[in-house]
Amino acid sequence: MPSIADTFQLLDSEIFKERLIDLYGESQEALFSQIERYTSLVNEYTQRFDGTDVYLFSSPGRSEISGNHTDHNLGKVIAASINMDCIGVAEQNTENKIRVKSLTYAEDFTVDLTRREESENASGTYRIVEGILNGFEKFGYRIGGFNVCITSDVISAAGITK
Repeated sequence: MPSIADTFQLLDSEIFKERLIDLYGESQEALFSQIERYTSLVNEYTQRFDGTDVYLFSSPGRSEISGNHTDHNLGKVIAASINMDCIGVAEQNTENKIRVKSLTYAEDFTVDLTRREESENASGTYRIVEGILNGFEKFGYRIGGFNVCITSDVISAAGITK
């Protein structure tokens, strides 16, 4: 597993810069902006969770070319990913708890996997996490604890959330 020191070294590597160019285009401005964005997120993660073995993730936003919202009714959609995304720094924990810090939406919450209850006052992000967990369980996947710090530059309601 990569250590925090390894992660910071990766953020400065040519391989990582090539990956960023693949994701966000060849503009030097975009490259430097994304390096800063990922570095800032890793810094936030280490301040909140004091992690040691982390992974970086990117989930692209999308633009629906045709069939907007018909997928909610089992219809067909033609969509394309865009160069805006939600990025995350995550690490497994042994506490059977999912801890989420969303920088974009200033949320910080925990899902206790041993005592999952539906909450009327839960945020949208919390409900999305619960829905994803329910989906994994429905298909037989085992869920374990992890810590994650996320941020997004996707416009709210434009294909992905928080």
